[in-house]
Amino acid sequence: MAVLDLDAMAEGIASTLRAALDTARINVYAHPEGIREAPYILVRPADPFVRYQRTFGAAGIAEVRFELLLNAGVQSGAGDSYRLMYEMCGQGAGTTLSVFDALGADPTLGGMVQTSSALDVGRPVLAEDTGELIALFPITLQHKRG
Repeated sequence: MAVLDLDAMAEGIASTLRAALDTARINVYAHPEGIREAPYILVRPADPFVRYQRTFGAAGIAEVRFELLLNAGVQSGAGDSYRLMYEMCGQGAGTTLSVFDALGADPTLGGMVQTSSALDVGRPVLAEDTGELIALFPITLQHKRG
């Protein structure tokens, strides 16, 4: 039976993003703990998190869901946080911050999973506690169990 190494999957997502995105402009974190300097992308478990038997049989498929918390920082009044968020949520424009393009470049996340998909992103909202502009970007991983 293939291993569901959830920590390795979170690291695979973060590594895939770091390899494709301009990390001089945005930080990428694989775990919710620790110092987070905005702007950043944070990998965290989604709900439901793990479906152990999406399909049955010796080579059944498990489904693991994470969400990426996109944080464009506190608004400056010049629209900079929204411009950054739009760049992170955009696709195909050649930007070095497109999360969709970064994940699509290697859906196996460096060989960590069979495949992954990220098909939509939630609308940006202002976090009530910090005033930072955030959006949630779900990602679903498919992995053979056998």
